[in-house]
Amino acid sequence: MNIKQNYMDWKVIKTEISYKKAIKRTMEIFQALPGTAEADELDLLLVLVKDYEDKHLVMPGIFYPIRSSRTDPKDGTKINGLPATAI
Repeated sequence: MNIKQNYMDWKVIKTEISYKKAIKRTMEIFQALPGTAEADELDLLLVLVKDYEDKHLVMPGIFYPIRSSRTDPKDGTKINGLPATAI
């Protein structure tokens, strides 16, 4: 895709190459003024990029909970199920 492309040329992102092009273009126009064609393109790119990331990228700690070392104030047990004395 040409960097000077019309924002209507963007399609659903299906490949890593297209994803990288979309990220690059997003960074180039991130400061677009509201009401401009670039702002409309930015809005579209943000939706397309998020959709690709939701389908293809895994964020550790969000989908796989990180063990906590905090204690439950009600009974003194650790939130991850271990007794507070096992710390």
